[in-house]
Amino acid sequence: MISKSAAYYNGLIELYLNGQCTPEQEKELWMYLSSSRSNKAILDQLQKKFDLDTADPQLLDDSDSKRLFNKITEVIGRPESIPWRACIKWLRFAAILVVLAGAVILFVSRTQVGDNAPPKLVKNDVLPGGNRGIMVLAGGARIDFERIRIGDTVKESGLVIAKTGNGEVRMRNSGSPVSAGEQPQMNTIQTPVGGQYKVTLSDGTTVWMNAGSVLKFPVTFTDTERSVQAEGELYFEVAKDAAHPFRVKTGEQVVEVLGTHFSVKSNANNAIVKTTLLEGRIRISGGTAQPRILEPGEASEFQAKTNELKVTAYKNPEAVTAWKDGYFSFDSTDFITVQEQLEKWYDVRFVYAEVPQMQFFGKVPRNVPLSRVLKLMEMVGAIKFKIDGREVYVTNG
Repeated sequence: MISKSAAYYNGLIELYLNGQCTPEQEKELWMYLSSSRSNKAILDQLQKKFDLDTADPQLLDDSDSKRLFNKITEVIGRPESIPWRACIKWLRFAAILVVLAGAVILFVSRTQVGDNAPPKLVKNDVLPGGNRGIMVLAGGARIDFERIRIGDTVKESGLVIAKTGNGEVRMRNSGSPVSAGEQPQMNTIQTPVGGQYKVTLSDGTTVWMNAGSVLKFPVTFTDTERSVQAEGELYFEVAKDAAHPFRVKTGEQVVEVLGTHFSVKSNANNAIVKTTLLEGRIRISGGTAQPRILEPGEASEFQAKTNELKVTAYKNPEAVTAWKDGYFSFDSTDFITVQEQLEKWYDVRFVYAEVPQMQFFGKVPRNVPLSRVLKLMEMVGAIKFKIDGREVYVTNG
């Protein structure tokens, strides 16, 4: 039998992702990916390709590359002649990496965030989510952000709302600050399943809202503090104002900041609230738990039922906020977590008899049809997907 190069199989991977594989080629690809020599062949290519000067824009930074390389060598051994730094360029420019057949899948999609080419759909495919959000004002009026044209302004209930050229919604107040003892009226922004939005509040704080999230904020902040309520998954870049502390309340948890970047994520009933700090310092309190101070790179988890507040170092904080930059970012992520992210973004429901026992590592753009993501997940796992309307059926491959 004639031995074929890794480049040949990389070509088959590209054909498969584009839906152009013949049945014979697809069978050949599965046989290759299920064999240990596929892993070895990919590592062999690392040494040969690390000095490439021209390629697609990178999807992996140094920290991603190091973790990816360590994952590979953790399972199949590290060739002494190939230091991980020599592999970074190859890893950055790889069209797709599929290794570690069995337990762990590593993948990087060629499609770039911001790619304006129309997505290629297959039968029964599902388009990705997009910018969708509705604001319910304190007086009861509803404003659909999609209906505001770029450059237009809407004036309602003491609030001036404008949409910028990149689709972001910016707000400013036309009224006076509320006195500290006065109960403020609250506006509410909601993003549906399959929606997200970026908004800038009247104080200059920018908030990215992931699918299925809620942000409540006063018509005008008080003259002593800036306080909002958040549910779901939101990323905050707080405008600095030492005279007016910024507070984010999620269920029983409160985050207090002066000016910083952090992410808050809660489950459906706010029973568990996870907070990750990327820049600055924040103070976390919740129920009767002892308040804690987070430093950059640390994350907390508050359990409302037990009033327990845990703080841990987060090895990859950027993965927590990759969604706002247009990516799914997986770092040894289990199937259930991947499922939750896909269900929220594509507004689908996964159906299976038992939970697939596998993990995922890599980055995939969120602007591609669901079938593209599922194909990547199928590449080496013993798993198959079938889209039927808004349901995704999962079976053993």
